[in-house]
Amino acid sequence: MQSVVVNVESIQIDEAGKREEISFTTNGKLYQKKFGYYLRYDEEMGIDQETTTTLKIKDEVLTLIREGAVRMKQEFEVGKVDSFSYQTPYGRLDFNLIVEEVYIKTEAKKGRIKLDYNLKDKDKLVSQNQLTITYKEVSNV
Repeated sequence: MQSVVVNVESIQIDEAGKREEISFTTNGKLYQKKFGYYLRYDEEMGIDQETTTTLKIKDEVLTLIREGAVRMKQEFEVGKVDSFSYQTPYGRLDFNLIVEEVYIKTEAKKGRIKLDYNLKDKDKLVSQNQLTITYKEVSNV
């Protein structure tokens, strides 16, 4: 396990064309396993609503797991449609995830992940999304 600095950039365009950009930097932990990597970090979802995000990175497949204020598990694999539930304090929403692109470059000291995907509620487009996550080892200076 090693400490890393994680930078998350998200672009979301809803069905009406409204664009929302979010970016933040946080501290995280990187674990190397036999089959790939785990990257774990905390993110604020609002006042007193912290969520732990875990990325399971294996070859060209990424699993994103959120636990805390919101709960969900998404699997990103190009060409695959993944159904998932998004559990919030206000209720549960069910979506389909249509993955357009998965770019993963992971190393022990740094890495970059880029995901392009669409969210649908049944057959209705909810949003087009781009998520870029980079990490780098914390230098002991």
